[in-house]
Amino acid sequence: MKALELTHSQLIAYENGASMFMFPVKHTIEPAYMETRKRMYCATLIERFAPIQKGDKFFVQEEWMTGIQDDAFNTKLGWTHKGNLAKIQGTVEDVSVVKVKDIDFKYVEKIIDKRLDLLKRLQYFVSFYNQQMKEQGINRTYEDNDYIFLVEFKR
Repeated sequence: MKALELTHSQLIAYENGASMFMFPVKHTIEPAYMETRKRMYCATLIERFAPIQKGDKFFVQEEWMTGIQDDAFNTKLGWTHKGNLAKIQGTVEDVSVVKVKDIDFKYVEKIIDKRLDLLKRLQYFVSFYNQQMKEQGINRTYEDNDYIFLVEFKR
């Protein structure tokens, strides 16, 4: 089993039915390769740099939010002390590499909190992505149109 490091917003979306995560590709992408050898190049990127691979089983390890003292609040959000394993587990169904702006509604409906209707999820997606980058300390936004790993899983 592998641990996935999720942002706060990813964890909330997961708890509310999301079945796909986005992770930044922390490797320089060669645009020429992506255009001429996309399938082979993406497979290599996934194999070498993705945080998790198709078929892997995983658990989510959570940390306390900083600046929050209320134990009841942390418990309600499902946060546990670092080192304790959460009960959240699943199997990776697919891993792909896409540009952020190429993500369409079929992916957005899997990434964003299921409590929102589809139109609201589409409207919220840009700010959700920007928030994830901020939570990971990455100074990039939706407008930068970076490549990301999309990880789809089955609970």
